[in-house]
Amino acid sequence: MARRAIVAFAFVLLTFLLTSPVLAQSRSVFWERWDVVIDNMDTTTNRFDVAEIYVVNFTGTFRFGTAVIPLERIEGIRNFRVYENDQPMRETCTEQPGTFCAQYQEDEVSVRYEFFQPITNGSSEFRLEYTVIGALRVYQGGDQLWWTAIPAEHFGFPILSSQITVQLPPGYAPREGIDPIATYGTRSEIGVNGWRWIF
Repeated sequence: MARRAIVAFAFVLLTFLLTSPVLAQSRSVFWERWDVVIDNMDTTTNRFDVAEIYVVNFTGTFRFGTAVIPLERIEGIRNFRVYENDQPMRETCTEQPGTFCAQYQEDEVSVRYEFFQPITNGSSEFRLEYTVIGALRVYQGGDQLWWTAIPAEHFGFPILSSQITVQLPPGYAPREGIDPIATYGTRSEIGVNGWRWIF
């Protein structure tokens, strides 16, 4: 019999004020959007896919971006893919335009992605995709997904808005009044539509 619920989902979403001192410098960055989609959840193999979608606004000239994904409470991360405006980047650590490098350390994965061309006083959309292994916890009363969708550290630059979407497998919808759904780090609106949650 399928388990009826994933007990809790948590993410950290911290928003910095637009009055941050870095904005007064000649080069600055802010995320117009930082969205995250969690789907293709497989409870048998304990894995799911994550897509981080950034719309980033740059003041000054920038040639690359970085992301850090913590490895705490999980077994690993696989199948990295990076896109700029839906154009796939090639995986290599040569720092050539249109490439990305994912370096695995003991407690995190550090990703550096080189833009196809320098961006000066403009915006672009980036998408990081990967598979997370071992992040689901199984308990007698239900299962738990705990994921840091927005890290507390995003280099001191602000995020204006974010939407987190979690697509659960069939049969895992939370039971109203029984299974808690929680977010941590900031207040958020939570919408539940069957097996699809939107934060």
